[in-house]
Amino acid sequence: MRQIVRGWFHEEPPAAEMDAMLADALLWPEQALFDLRASMEHADYRPRLGEIAAPTLVVHGEHDRGRPRSQAQALADGVQHGRLVVLDCGHTPSQEAPAQFNRHFWAFMEAPSTAF
Repeated sequence: MRQIVRGWFHEEPPAAEMDAMLADALLWPEQALFDLRASMEHADYRPRLGEIAAPTLVVHGEHDRGRPRSQAQALADGVQHGRLVVLDCGHTPSQEAPAQFNRHFWAFMEAPSTAF
């Protein structure tokens, strides 16, 4: 589990933060982890992305080992009003790059919906 949690980051977080995330991850029932993985592997919502009309911010970590940038771009392109932001981090931008994430998130939230 430590290796999985470690894989979410480009730069390993401080030991105390890593230990807290690991402790939290170990509380999940094993079946929930298998079900989550199965849903990611078998559910394909790409054909329905165009139905999403709400402005949508897609935040992607440049060093995400699990999802390539092309997938994030396809998501942003697939919704009607999508915008992709790529941050210098791994799979967990809100944790690994909180200042960058918050800057983009709040700018997006405060932008008038006509900006899209």
